[in-house]
Amino acid sequence: EQARCILAAKIINVLDKRKLTVRAAEALTGIAAAEFSRIRNVRLERFTLDRMIKMLRKLDEEIEVNLTFKRVRRAPAQTGIGTPTALLRKAS
Repeated sequence: EQARCILAAKIINVLDKRKLTVRAAEALTGIAAAEFSRIRNVRLERFTLDRMIKMLRKLDEEIEVNLTFKRVRRAPAQTGIGTPTALLRKAS
């Protein structure tokens, strides 16, 4: 979600910087004006990261994407009967 918001902000910045209306962006890229309008209104649920990157490329913007993955450490589920490790000890 955060990555889509970042890409949407970049697309909006490009449109603003170049003073492009959604219709002008459509003429330039071949992407429907409604798509640019959705991005301007931050209705991003229909957009994949790939699709937004393609939009930026069609606007002649060079972009670099870096992804970082971190392991999320979660506490064991609270079942009232103990942690999974405690259950294994009881079973043996």
